[in-house]
Amino acid sequence: YSAIKIDGKRLYKLARAGIEVERQPRKVEIARTEILEYSPTSLVMNVASGRGAYMRSLAHDLGEALGCGAYLSRLVRLKAGPFTVDDAVTMDALRGEDEEGAWNRSLLAVDWVLLSMKGVALNQAAEKYIRSGQAVNAAPGIGLQAGYMERYRAYGPDGRFLAVVSFDKANNQWRPYKVFNLDGASPYAPAYTTT
Repeated sequence: YSAIKIDGKRLYKLARAGIEVERQPRKVEIARTEILEYSPTSLVMNVASGRGAYMRSLAHDLGEALGCGAYLSRLVRLKAGPFTVDDAVTMDALRGEDEEGAWNRSLLAVDWVLLSMKGVALNQAAEKYIRSGQAVNAAPGIGLQAGYMERYRAYGPDGRFLAVVSFDKANNQWRPYKVFNLDGASPYAPAYTTT
């Protein structure tokens, strides 16, 4: 059941309470479908979709279009953003690592998911302001390559990930968008420097 809200209530809660409500169609992107297996009573597909696409709804709609009805009996998410099932760690493997005291080798750095963004290094004074939610002036020439309010990963002088910042071109300032309180250094080097 969907987690979408109708009149402030989640659809899955309404459905579990036996309440059926009219749902409006929504546009979603289905980039690719591939039939992996077929028999007269079963179909296995690989679907690449955008946000908001519900595979249960897709199965239902396919059944309606074919005039035979259909439902989803099994769902495996193979990819979500940069994460793939090939990179997943099973609970048994994680438990084994915990027993060895090596569970942290399965963790990714918090900024790993943001690596598509450009990075900026801040000096110690700028780090202090960003950590307290205040904007800092950019060094001359550093922000010239940034678009207005473009978001960057920000790092302290020790290489530790600090925040996601936006570049305010009109004021030549880095403004904090999301600030993180993290211990330990990030393994990723920033792409630019500023003061």
